[in-house]
Amino acid sequence: MKEKKDFMGVYKKRYDTSKGHGSPAEWVANFNTRMGIDKAKEVVGKSNPYDILGVARTATKEEIKTAYRKLAMKYHPDRNGGESDMFKLVQAAYELLE
Repeated sequence: MKEKKDFMGVYKKRYDTSKGHGSPAEWVANFNTRMGIDKAKEVVGKSNPYDILGVARTATKEEIKTAYRKLAMKYHPDRNGGESDMFKLVQAAYELLE
C-alpha cells in the first residue's frame, strides 16, 4: 500500500482495491448493513439463540453483547481462515436477541 499526504500533511494509507476489498466507502456501507430479523430467523432456524451465544435466558443486554463480541472475534472470517458459517450464525443469534 502506498502512502499519500493529504491536505493537512498527514500520511494516510491508500486502500488497494485490486484485492477485492472495495473502496473504503463500500466497506463501511457493507459493515453498517444489518442482517434483519427475517434473515436472522432463517439462519438460526430451530436453534436457540441463547445457546448459540452461550448465555443464560436471564442474561442482561451487556452480557449478551459481551458474548457476541467475543464469539464474533473468534469466528470472524478474517481471523478464521475464511470460514464464515459460524460467524453468520453468531450474528443472527445476536440480531434476534438485541
